[in-house]
Amino acid sequence: MYVLTDNQAMEILGLKPGYDKAMLKKAYHELAKRYHPDNELTGKKEAYALVRAAYEHLMNKPDEPMFPRRIIGKPAGKASVSSNKKDYQRFEKQYKVQMDEKREELVKKEQERKKEREAKKQEMEHARRAAEIIRRLILMDDK
Repeated sequence: MYVLTDNQAMEILGLKPGYDKAMLKKAYHELAKRYHPDNELTGKKEAYALVRAAYEHLMNKPDEPMFPRRIIGKPAGKASVSSNKKDYQRFEKQYKVQMDEKREELVKKEQERKKEREAKKQEMEHARRAAEIIRRLILMDDK
């Protein structure tokens, strides 16, 4: 039995990060055909065992992103696939609502900042006009 890391398993099967289950199965089947002990030309028992271990390691790896069970309140334990899918969908909805609220909050803050900048621009323009008027009045008094 081989103990592999994700990177080692991906390297053995010739996969790059971002692979999906279909790519994993295809890579495994190609290498399994080549190194299966029943293959008289290229069959190698150790190589096949390593390919099989890499495949099982990556196949049993949980899909990303994993939802945190503590948010959903589900006890950590074995659950059915349909239950996990429902929990994941519920988590996705909760996360989407939270992100929508966060986005709305950020948009409101940006709108407030924009209003503040506009108000400061207007104040500066009024101050510049007032200074110009005062300068003209001073010049007129000097004449």
